Amino acid sequence: MTMLASLFSPSPLLTTAASTSSEFFNPRKRSEREYLTFLSGFRKLAPVGAVLDNLALSDVGLQDQISSADDVTSAERKDADGQVYYEYEVAGAGAHSLISVTCARNKLYAHFVTAPNPEWGRDEAVLRRLHQSFKTVDFSGQD
Repeated sequence: MTMLASLFSPSPLLTTAASTSSEFFNPRKRSEREYLTFLSGFRKLAPVGAVLDNLALSDVGLQDQISSADDVTSAERKDADGQVYYEYEVAGAGAHSLISVTCARNKLYAHFVTAPNPEWGRDEAVLRRLHQSFKTVDFSGQD
């Protein structure tokens, strides 16, 4: 287990027929959280602007954060294996979020790291490192 993973403890797993979600939080600062969800039936990413809007439709907290945000940025990146990720940063009035979204193996994966602004100011480097550690892994080439 990495140092970053050991900072965050799991909360109960949420599962529906088409998706699975896991939430982790910093046991010393429960308001700092990491959330991962995946949804089945996605072969490719929609345009970068549409993805964040669609994620916000299912999360009222994210909608509120975006609508009150001082700044929302988006970017596209590729990892060493050519996997495309959309990266979003939402600097809201009360909280700061880093969001990565990608499609792999007919699933859409969305990874969120969120902290209230006071904690963000203190722990930004660790939270960014945690966010940057997210990636999908292709097991198809292994026996």
